[in-house]
Amino acid sequence: MKKHRVSGVAFEAKARIRSEGSPAYTLNLLTAAGIRVSEVKINGNTMCFTVGETLLPLTQKTLSDNGREYSVESVSGSKIKFRELLSRYALIIGAVISCGLIYVYSTFISEVEIRGNAEIASETISAIVDEYVKTPSLFGSPDFDEIEKAVAACDGIAYATVMREGKRLIVEVVEELPETEITDTYSPIPVLARESGTVTKVVTLRGTAAVEPGDTVQAGQILIAPYVSAGEGEDIPVRAMGIVEARVTRTEELEYTDEASFTSNAAADIEARKQAFVASLGANELFTGSSFTVKKLDKSIIISIYYEIITRIS
Repeated sequence: MKKHRVSGVAFEAKARIRSEGSPAYTLNLLTAAGIRVSEVKINGNTMCFTVGETLLPLTQKTLSDNGREYSVESVSGSKIKFRELLSRYALIIGAVISCGLIYVYSTFISEVEIRGNAEIASETISAIVDEYVKTPSLFGSPDFDEIEKAVAACDGIAYATVMREGKRLIVEVVEELPETEITDTYSPIPVLARESGTVTKVVTLRGTAAVEPGDTVQAGQILIAPYVSAGEGEDIPVRAMGIVEARVTRTEELEYTDEASFTSNAAADIEARKQAFVASLGANELFTGSSFTVKKLDKSIIISIYYEIITRIS
């Protein structure tokens, strides 16, 4: 049997063929064409036999030219296994490299963006941030809390928050208001909740906080009351101002008209909707988790998906 040689090592590959029709006639055809067969098994008019991989094209041509029905059951051997092994290891190595690149990319910080400042120069805030993280930075994991404290300690800044968006470090600030704008006796306006949720953070810039972390609030509820205490029970009306963050739940529904489509598509649909929801979140919104419930009705199946996020509701 003819052998192949790869890098100085001999490999022998074989093809297993099944033919229909008179086995004696088929064997005569193959022998006359100079094709050597082995491992012959005959069952009535069906014959299975093995030829070397290099003889497979000639075998197929001989059988086809003479009107013999056949099928190639398998092609196996050391050469094939060697190729499969190389292919498998190539996939594994490629996956490892891809994961490594994704990890490196996820740790890379290329720039710092300052938001919310009007009076304070961005360069002033950037200089503070540079004490904690240099850009570009590989494997950067700055302490966000320390950066927030340092920026908030800067003159003219009342509040700061730090977050990450891909390769960018976002520093958002709220500047202090001039003293002349602290009170407004003519049009006191409270800060109201835009959404229902559980309060996680309250920063009062003007007015009096009406809620605290842990409180459950409803949309439209007063978060910061429009007055400040002047002592001895006297309250001065103001335009309330501040930042209130809360853990809120947003929902959406998927409907399936039959159980078959629900079984085959539900898992993928839920994951796809989750990814789309996360991608749609704004800069000040943090995704914290999701859950879902399934309700079977008479003519449909309803999946309710619940997304939990921390967002600004003031």
